Amino acid sequence: MQKNRAMRHLLAFAAALLIAVIGFMPKAAWAEAATVGGTPYDTVSEAIEKAPDGGTVTLSDDARDIVVPEGRTLTIDLNGQNVTAVNNHAITNNGILTIVGTGTVDGGSVSGKGAIYNSPGSTATLNGGTFTGNTWYVIKNLGSMTINAGFSLVQNDAGSSAIDNGYYGNPSNDCGVVRPQSAEVTLTIKGGTFSGGMNTVKNDDFGVLEISGGDFSNTNGPTVLNWHRATISGGTFTVNAASTGVLANGYLSENADAGQLTITGGTLTVSDSGVLFTYPQGASKGGSIDVKGGTFKGALVNPHDDNYPSVPSISGGTFDVDVSGFLAQGVQQNEDGSVAEIPVIAMIGEREYPSLEAAVAVVRPGETIVLAQDAVIKQCLVVGQDNVTIDGAGHTITAADDVAENGGQTSLVTVTGQGFTIKDAKLVGTADTKHVLNIWCAGRASIEDVTLDHSASGVGARYHQQDRC
Repeated sequence: MQKNRAMRHLLAFAAALLIAVIGFMPKAAWAEAATVGGTPYDTVSEAIEKAPDGGTVTLSDDARDIVVPEGRTLTIDLNGQNVTAVNNHAITNNGILTIVGTGTVDGGSVSGKGAIYNSPGSTATLNGGTFTGNTWYVIKNLGSMTINAGFSLVQNDAGSSAIDNGYYGNPSNDCGVVRPQSAEVTLTIKGGTFSGGMNTVKNDDFGVLEISGGDFSNTNGPTVLNWHRATISGGTFTVNAASTGVLANGYLSENADAGQLTITGGTLTVSDSGVLFTYPQGASKGGSIDVKGGTFKGALVNPHDDNYPSVPSISGGTFDVDVSGFLAQGVQQNEDGSVAEIPVIAMIGEREYPSLEAAVAVVRPGETIVLAQDAVIKQCLVVGQDNVTIDGAGHTITAADDVAENGGQTSLVTVTGQGFTIKDAKLVGTADTKHVLNIWCAGRASIEDVTLDHSASGVGARYHQQDRC
């Protein structure tokens, strides 16, 4: 009896010891690390090896230092797990990789290692996950990468950019790869959230960057630093007063650092003390910033800095400050802040004019002004040259509600020259215009197919002929 009791104590002790040992064993030794098509595998590397081309490796547990070999096409489903850089990048892609699902991919605390490294010739598509870092780039791309909605990035290291797209120029920052004489490294961002870093996105040597969506923010530096070729057509970009600017553009050489930045859309916002555009240290004169669209809130550049490598040229977009000093030829800034092509309202021969007033101001004797579209005049017209013709071409000439008098004249159109002709037009006055058409001493004045509308006012008449000079 005593012997049986001792045996039971021994068995209980052995069971407790086994449970304790299992509790201290690495998870990978007793639990599956990943599955492929429902089949469990003890390690992620084994799952990747066994996965069919185009297959999905679904993580079942936290992982570290995942490597996708060259020639493989795979999807990794994070499945709520965490991947951490320990001895290498958290994920190294040498093949064709798609990442989906929720979970965290962390660059850890290893110097020179990131959350994901996409090697030259490789392709990565990031459709999910939260990517973080605190000692180096969160993402290093030397291949082709696309980032979509569902992706999130946070860089906690203000001394490093969050994303580096392209070559830095030395192997230690380029994952051991020697910078080539030419290359094309592409990063396409269609959505996601991005925050932090010295620069949130750095488009480095040979980098080709396209941003059409996403939310970008930074409290230390620009949301985007471009050294080569970048296009922004959408997304929101916001920095606070501590940042030097929302976007930075630098130029060094046409080959690798062409400094070509084109903006056709998106919303860019800076605090009251910041600027929208700035430049990086060491940049040379050259490159271009072409603004063709978008919404911009804040000062454009530092007005006291004349060292900009490339000064913005604006042909479109909406601004809450005066940008007249940066407008491209043929555009104007409207009262609502929008920048658009200067409309062609009238023509004299092949000469184009943005308003009927501008054409009347320069018309010469014997010339014909032809309307290209309806005209709204803000100052009463006075035609003083002889033998001038206004051909309405079926369009309407209307007085603005606040039309101003011109040299004491308050009629919509006043003619003081001889031999005036107006044809194929409709003239519409307002309460502020005494007459729609007022002819002074123009004995050979001709009115052909013209409608005069002065119904807005009971004062004066549609037409007045002054008999004596």
